[in-house]
Amino acid sequence: MEKHVDRISRLIEASGEAPSWPVDDATVLRILDRLEYRCDLEKIHQYLSAGYLGKPPIVSGKRAWGLNDFVALQIGLEMRRQWKPFSLYHDPKKSHWEIERERAEASGQQLFSDIGKHSLEDLLHYIVECDEKHVRTAIRLAIQEKLDALA
Repeated sequence: MEKHVDRISRLIEASGEAPSWPVDDATVLRILDRLEYRCDLEKIHQYLSAGYLGKPPIVSGKRAWGLNDFVALQIGLEMRRQWKPFSLYHDPKKSHWEIERERAEASGQQLFSDIGKHSLEDLLHYIVECDEKHVRTAIRLAIQEKLDALA
């Protein structure tokens, strides 16, 4: 974990930020934006409410994010692949299907034109039965699209 914290510290510095920890929500969001993560205040509240990470202390009525708190949030975003579209930092980690989804969304289209023909249950069965990683990746994106529609 220490190596990851050091790496993230260097990335933050390279992005032009020089935060004096602890920082507030606005600073956290600005740093995440520079590191090309998809994150807003609603997502922070969602992650904290769900217990995906520990809650930073409240100081003077505001969350006071330490570097380790920030890194825990960054890891949560990384695990959930919450990367901005067309990201120089993250595109090398994206699957073919994730890049295709970004292209479709950028042109005002959907990646899956027939998503309505498949229930969430169907997609869960497909992903369990599938042996090919690239197909499972596409199914995961279809499941995510279904879940986003429910939210």
